[in-house]
Amino acid sequence: MGTAIHASIYEALKSYDVFGEDFLLEEAFEDEHFKGHVDFYSRNAETVYDWKTVTLAKLAKGGLPTKQQKMQVNIYASLIAQKYPVKRVGLVFIPRDGKMSDIVAWEDDYNPKLVDEAKAWVADVKAMTSPPAPERSAAFFCREYCNYWGEICQGK
Repeated sequence: MGTAIHASIYEALKSYDVFGEDFLLEEAFEDEHFKGHVDFYSRNAETVYDWKTVTLAKLAKGGLPTKQQKMQVNIYASLIAQKYPVKRVGLVFIPRDGKMSDIVAWEDDYNPKLVDEAKAWVADVKAMTSPPAPERSAAFFCREYCNYWGEICQGK
């Protein structure tokens, strides 16, 4: 469903920006630290947006955007900023089970400090000599579907 939503937004924005003078849509970027697939960048607004599909229940629960989501869109901004100016970042939360009026947008200034924090986190992960314990949400999935659940994940 997320892929269909992304494709629909792409087609709508592509037809709006007929000559491709403002928008970059669904483009891949990478550098020595990260690579990412950027949903939307406006040259005129100097803003990067990422579309997120959610449920109405998730929106009602609150807590969006998460720090990880903020990091992700700022990483995308850092990749684009190597070619184009970036001032703002945003996330658009599109409920799969809602209406257009339920869409929630978040926007903030581009924050390179979050990108530095993400780089440090990646360096820490790369330096690990043993795997971390699975996250709580992963524990259920692993327990039910992973052949290594007992051996590796729990050290048994």
